Amino acid sequence: MTEIYVSVWWKRWLKKGWPYFLTFIVGLLIGLPLDGVALFHQVFGGAPQGYAQRLGQTEFTNHLLFCDSTHGNEFKELQTLQNILKKKIQVSKDQHLADSVSIYFRDLNSGHWTGVNENDSYVAASLIKVPIMISYYKNTESKPDILSQLIKFEGGTDLNATQNFKPALSLRVGQIYSVGELIDSMIRYSENNAAEVLTRYADSGLIERTYHDLDIPIIDNASQEQIFTPRDYSYFFRALYNETYLNHEMSERALRLLSQTEFKDGLVAGVPTGTVVAHKFGERTFLGDDQKTHGVELHDCGIVYYPNHPYFLCVMTRGSEFTPLTGAIQTISKTVYDFVDQTSQAQKSN
Repeated sequence: MTEIYVSVWWKRWLKKGWPYFLTFIVGLLIGLPLDGVALFHQVFGGAPQGYAQRLGQTEFTNHLLFCDSTHGNEFKELQTLQNILKKKIQVSKDQHLADSVSIYFRDLNSGHWTGVNENDSYVAASLIKVPIMISYYKNTESKPDILSQLIKFEGGTDLNATQNFKPALSLRVGQIYSVGELIDSMIRYSENNAAEVLTRYADSGLIERTYHDLDIPIIDNASQEQIFTPRDYSYFFRALYNETYLNHEMSERALRLLSQTEFKDGLVAGVPTGTVVAHKFGERTFLGDDQKTHGVELHDCGIVYYPNHPYFLCVMTRGSEFTPLTGAIQTISKTVYDFVDQTSQAQKSN
């Protein structure tokens, strides 16, 4: 009787069951994270397709920060976007709006990305304010009251004096500020004095540890400036978006603050009014021995919260004047937003 039952079950399986099982297996493999995909390829003889960045082995755990693809610019659905961006960059150069433009785009939900000159290096300038903020928020884990600690601003050289995009509000000499207020001023208004005070006040090795944890090279030579590539800089925002470095409360706080930055001439100008953009800009003016401007750099990087398809976009530029560079960043931002919008609408109609 058992043999008859098994025979009947097997016939039904061959006729109807195996397609469902095959669908389940395919779905499972598609849904594997990059770690799982890499393991699958290693076990079954293929080459690994991704790698994992981890915080470091403790006695029992090794915290996962993020995964990344080892094969850049091979996502076919983004090839069209990459080609468009290359043309936009060439137009900017031909019209002498910019000498150099580098772009990194990443869909934050799928992990698919593309870029143009995404590994070129630029002076970080005010972009370093994001890792400073992250370092302090991370420090709340061991010092819960750190954000409420008070610091008196003693004044000195006004570091905002050389900025082209000056902060709407600056620190007042003799005023007492909490660490949390200094962070708010540093991010929202890109206040250089606040950044200097926070850097000086930070516990030894605090900020350096953030760079190390996220595997981003840091320049600790006082005579040299920190540099970033657009792709490297994405790690700060990806760690915040994925809540893999800070806890939920601090990740939310950081991105909310970044969405309130006063600078609107870059990424924000390229997207529809009302679109939430959590971002940070940086500027640098290069002076020659004659104290005349010999070039400038302008960058804007952050998360554009397109509905159900948030993406990270970083645009770093170099040229002779700030105004044409803001125009170049705006054009790139609008181009990317329109592409994401068209792609999203096409998916909905299918």
